[in-house]
Amino acid sequence: MKADQEEKFKKILTEEEKIVLNELKNIAVQNSSNLKDWIPKIDLNSDGPAGEGEDAMQTTNYQKRIGLVAELETRYNNIKKALENINNGTYGICLLCGKKIELDRLNANPAAKTCKEHVDKEVDDI
Repeated sequence: MKADQEEKFKKILTEEEKIVLNELKNIAVQNSSNLKDWIPKIDLNSDGPAGEGEDAMQTTNYQKRIGLVAELETRYNNIKKALENINNGTYGICLLCGKKIELDRLNANPAAKTCKEHVDKEVDDI
């Protein structure tokens, strides 16, 4: 990959990292014993004891927040890994086959870990 392309992706990823981190900080706290893990905040915006309906709504909101935190956490960790790969010279290389990740795939998802051939096999652990 050309240096100017790599620099473009680094800028995009750095900006996206800031946005995702800000969103995470609004709804979660970082686990101090595992910095890749985020814990959803409990919504305690009510002024007094919650009624039965309010309890149900807070539970529903918390459950939604759990899913959103999981998505943002995965995105944030993928961005961090992509930035690490840029710094160590392995950015844009499929983690499953070692081939270059197609530019159109990186344009669509600068934090992609696999080429198009292996897109269905991309998991968070690789």
